[in-house]
Amino acid sequence: MTYCFAGPILNPMKNIIDLTDVIYLPAPKDLTPLLEGIPEGDWVVLTSDEERVLAHGPDFSEAVQKAHDAGEDHPFITRKLAPCSWIL
Repeated sequence: MTYCFAGPILNPMKNIIDLTDVIYLPAPKDLTPLLEGIPEGDWVVLTSDEERVLAHGPDFSEAVQKAHDAGEDHPFITRKLAPCSWIL
């Protein structure tokens, strides 16, 4: 599994930034292949392991209901946004 660094932690007991205690989080998964062909603006409901699209559509409630009907109790929900052409 790939991890990304989340940064040092402020240790309130020492009142300093403690560089020995760090948090490692799983790196974000690239969902691009799963989102191909889905219209921009649609809500996308994936399996909890983020491996398969269960449903999508412009209406949040309908997309989530389709996932629950498919037997997924804890789906991963996201929205397909338009690609950004700017950088912060």
